[in-house]
Amino acid sequence: MRKLTLGTRLTLGGIVIVVVPLLIIGLFAIMKASNALTALSREQAANVTAKLADMTQVALSSELKVVKELSQEPLIIDTAAKVAAANAEEYGADIQRLNRRLSGIMKQIGNEYESILVTNSKGGIVADGSNGEYANLSISNRDYFLAAGKGKTNVGTVVKSQKTGNPVAPICAPIYGPTGEFLGSVSIPLKIDFLVEKIAATKMGATGYAFMTDAGGRVIAHPRRDLILELELKNAKGMESIVSNMLAQKAGVESYVFEGIPKIAGYAPVGLTGWSVAVTQPDEEFLAPAHAIRNGIFLVGIVFLGLTLVLVFFFARSISRPIARVVQGLGEGSHQVAAASAQVSASSQSLAEGASEQAASLEETSSSLEEMASMTKQNADHANQANSLMVEMTQVVKESNAAMAQLTTAMSEIARASEETSKIIKTIDEIAFQTNLLALNAVVEAARAGDAGAGFAVVADEVRNLAIRAADAAKNTANLIEDTIKKIKEGTEQVNKAGDAFGLVASSATRMGELVSEVAAASNEQAQGISQVNKAVAEMDKVVQQNAANAEESAAASEELNAQAEQMNAYVADLVAVVGGNGKKGGNGRMVLTARAGNAGENGKSMSPAFGLTRDPGHTGKRQIGKQRAVSRELEVRPEQVIPLGEDEMGRF
Repeated sequence: MRKLTLGTRLTLGGIVIVVVPLLIIGLFAIMKASNALTALSREQAANVTAKLADMTQVALSSELKVVKELSQEPLIIDTAAKVAAANAEEYGADIQRLNRRLSGIMKQIGNEYESILVTNSKGGIVADGSNGEYANLSISNRDYFLAAGKGKTNVGTVVKSQKTGNPVAPICAPIYGPTGEFLGSVSIPLKIDFLVEKIAATKMGATGYAFMTDAGGRVIAHPRRDLILELELKNAKGMESIVSNMLAQKAGVESYVFEGIPKIAGYAPVGLTGWSVAVTQPDEEFLAPAHAIRNGIFLVGIVFLGLTLVLVFFFARSISRPIARVVQGLGEGSHQVAAASAQVSASSQSLAEGASEQAASLEETSSSLEEMASMTKQNADHANQANSLMVEMTQVVKESNAAMAQLTTAMSEIARASEETSKIIKTIDEIAFQTNLLALNAVVEAARAGDAGAGFAVVADEVRNLAIRAADAAKNTANLIEDTIKKIKEGTEQVNKAGDAFGLVASSATRMGELVSEVAAASNEQAQGISQVNKAVAEMDKVVQQNAANAEESAAASEELNAQAEQMNAYVADLVAVVGGNGKKGGNGRMVLTARAGNAGENGKSMSPAFGLTRDPGHTGKRQIGKQRAVSRELEVRPEQVIPLGEDEMGRF
């Protein structure tokens, strides 16, 4: 719809204004005419079926009257009474006389009946109007005879005649004797060809016709002779509803489908027999008058539509041409304003982006310096703590070294004491050895003395045993002391080594303490320097953030100017689309500017001549602000070219 010109829209609006009322009136007229004609056609169908049903009712009533009069014929009553009272030999002459009488009646009433049959009370035929052709036949099981036996003059079920093959309707009346007893019946098989022809001759429209069914829904009259007594409508698909109403002896008009053709039929009952007469017509023919009116209204509507197109076209053209000229001039001005605002917006946007990137970088630097200052201060604290610990450790190492020296001295003294103990043990061993020798000599001397020296020998022997035991104990003690001296020597060597190691540790701890002290002093000085740098960077960050905010405000103002220009351009585009219907739309739904915002620079770079902006397509999203290039006055975009104002207006602007 947006691509349509103003003239086209006016034309379509005029067409709608004319066509919609015409269409509403036409549809209303068609609906009313269709309803009226449908009601008239339905009423006509109902009237025709009612007349056919009345005609059939009258015809059958007259035939019933004829049969009833025959049942009251004296000769028939007399013969029937004799048949009921005597045997065949006694009433043979009476039967012959009755046959002649019935034949005479057949000649008088014409060819409407196949015959006249007189039966006894059991249904056996005793006389007929066909010279005895039906003699000895029985109709005892026929519905019309059974109804006659109950005292009812009736029309039986239509059947196909065995004699002619045509449909016949048996009409039967009871025969009563003088005392009221049932003697038999009189039946006449009525040829209903005249009813079939009368019904078949009834027409509705071009192809509409009438038909009649019996009480069971079987067709007994139809223009198609092959369907008579052959078609059971209650089994026909699509006719269930209408057949149900016909069998229920109802009258009305209803739609149905027969052999795949939608039809409308009026139906009415024949109350005397339970039959039903219907007049049917296809839907297309039934509504043909309404369709003719509809076609006429459509033709008139097309004529009016053609006239409306011509008139509205010239009217729309006279309005849209002046507006199109105004829109063209306004569009050119809006394009120039949009080009200038686009350049201003592009330069401001580049400046804002550069300031934002610089502020972001400085902010990251400031954050990194803050982290470094924090880590440096933390390192200085740790160095001071390490220095304190090293001082304490140096003192502990000195004390440990002194204790180790005392331990070494003690171990040396223990070693000397052990050597002295070993000498004493050796002396005890020598004494025990000498004592043993003396005891041995004493024993020898006691032996020499004989009995006088026996007691002395015992003492000497005990002394010898003690000396031996003392020698053994001294030997064991000497072995233990030797092992102890050996282990003390080994311990002394280990203590000496440990003392030497502790001396080295003390020397290293002293040197490490000096180094840690120097590191702590340097860390404190470094933390103070980084703190000063961090303060300076924070001040720079504030200044850059302020500059970035100012640049963003400038870019926002430029964007607002550009948005206003684009909005103005969009308004012009909408007006152009309304008038001309051919406004070219960009991806954002606004009109594409035809004025160029810049010229092509070197290496495929797009350059704005008014602001010296350089954009590198290969750069990943960053714009560089280049030096402003010199341009010729022919390529410069002057303000008076972008916004055509007077000198006074330009000064105020």
